Amino acid sequence: MSIVPFLIGVAGGPCSGKSTVCQKIVEDLQSTAGVEQASRVTVIHMENFYKPKTAEQRDMALRGNYNLDHPDAFDEKLLLKTLQDLLNGQTVKVINTNKLIFYLIFYLDCSL
Repeated sequence: MSIVPFLIGVAGGPCSGKSTVCQKIVEDLQSTAGVEQASRVTVIHMENFYKPKTAEQRDMALRGNYNLDHPDAFDEKLLLKTLQDLLNGQTVKVINTNKLIFYLIFYLDCSL
């Protein structure tokens, strides 16, 4: 029997509990299917798909005038390609944007 990859989308506003729901799904899988099966699960955060910001957008953000939750803030094409590649059984590389790296990329325009 072949394993068919699938996606579960979890949506909601900022601080609405999306990460908590994902964590609970993984914990439930660990307790019911075992750690080995649960280790095949990954959580991909939208924050890992922010588009690079222009100097003007960074200035707006520093003044609190740039909406990081707006769909235009994300690289939807890269996200879609990443998800399609996963569904096709391919290995993908997703940059884990922690807060320090996000700060360096977004505010200081550093590249990795």
